[in-house]
Amino acid sequence: PSSHYYRQLACLAKDINITLAVNLCEGDTNGTNWNTQAIFDATGHLLTKYRKTHPYKAKCFAKPARVTLVTFNVTGVPFETGIFTCKDILYSTPAKNLYDAGIRHFVYSSAIPLVGNAVKKVWSERYRDSFLMASDSANGDSGVYNNGDKLISSTLNNGSIVLWHVPV
Repeated sequence: PSSHYYRQLACLAKDINITLAVNLCEGDTNGTNWNTQAIFDATGHLLTKYRKTHPYKAKCFAKPARVTLVTFNVTGVPFETGIFTCKDILYSTPAKNLYDAGIRHFVYSSAIPLVGNAVKKVWSERYRDSFLMASDSANGDSGVYNNGDKLISSTLNNGSIVLWHVPV
């Protein structure tokens, strides 16, 4: 079933000509479920995926055996972007590890009220000069955070960031 969704998301990214970050439940052949953040480029190619380090519902989702620091590059954008998801924002791994490695731009999604706007604001205050591109399906909110401020929109030197909530 996961491959079907991956194909649909790849086609969506290609049809709209955007880099797409999507949080989904990914199952493997062993019956294990992962909370996964998948990144597709504008050609529909799967750039990378990140399996959440700190699952919110441990009975539903597996935890990777080791912490993996995942980043990706977008053609025409002059920086590397790190990935972490949901409850991960409450821990030093992987976000702090990525920051310590020099990553300053992050995609982030959540689906639980526990990590609402206040948590994203505090995170962006702590990790100054970073951009946290965040979406929250729990309340339909999205935004870009920098130095504790939620920015309405952000323009990059070689592109733009677009966030929106897609109802499931």
